[in-house]
Amino acid sequence: MQQQFQTSGTKKLDGRKKEPRLNVKLQNGAQFSPRAVAGLTIMDLIKADGFPINPACCCGGGCANCHIKVSAPWRSLLPPPSNEERERLRQLPGADERSRLACQLRMTADLDGLAIELQPESLAVQTYWVAG
Repeated sequence: MQQQFQTSGTKKLDGRKKEPRLNVKLQNGAQFSPRAVAGLTIMDLIKADGFPINPACCCGGGCANCHIKVSAPWRSLLPPPSNEERERLRQLPGADERSRLACQLRMTADLDGLAIELQPESLAVQTYWVAG
């Protein structure tokens, strides 16, 4: 029988570390799980996985273009939003108690498995050129 136990938020199985994950859902139902490196912002993790998130303000929280919604069980584990983040969120149509800015949240070991929904206005417009 294999025994699982938790150390510093990272699960181990037979002495091997399990890589922490972030669970990202889009409004169309698509999901992806980028590697979750402690210390990086949620936005950095999404961008590092190659997903086109739209940080117009370069991660300063000034543009609110990295709007996410955090699932209920996880909200209590997050630090409260700063006054600046609250003000930006108040300006967003569709923002509610689940809303946060991905650039303002840092991943920690305790957040392994964090489930968020990336809002449509947070997606960068992509242009593709096709040789022909």
